[in-house]
Amino acid sequence: MKITCPCGTSKNYEHCCGPYILGEATPPSPEALMRSRYTAYTKANADYIAASQTGPAAQSFDANASKTWAQQVQWQGLEVFNSEQQNDIGFVAFRANFKNNEQAQNIFEKSEFRRIDGKWLYFDAVKITRNDLCPCGSGNKYKKCCLK
Repeated sequence: MKITCPCGTSKNYEHCCGPYILGEATPPSPEALMRSRYTAYTKANADYIAASQTGPAAQSFDANASKTWAQQVQWQGLEVFNSEQQNDIGFVAFRANFKNNEQAQNIFEKSEFRRIDGKWLYFDAVKITRNDLCPCGSGNKYKKCCLK
């Protein structure tokens, strides 16, 4: 049975994030890594999430708490607004939608990724202030857009 990948590409899991999560391939870009991390959260795969990060993200990561939380929410989908990379640093702006206790919630983030020894890793969330341009690409300030 073919399973559509949770990351939102409409590809089959086995031809999308599956090979990354199973360690059979390495994500070729920050966006591919971010999509695979979202998919790992939908599967409560804390081992992959831990292995795919470095820096501040890795220092503050609690695998047990993340796994417990990921199992308690119902994942509703991923929206990628933009992805960019220059040399060994990349950024991805996204919204991960989920329900927690039947209440719709989301994680809206601009993530920083770093390529270390040829492998992309999640580094940290970039702080978005109210007066920054919204990472969704609308051209509006964050406070008048996705912060609402």
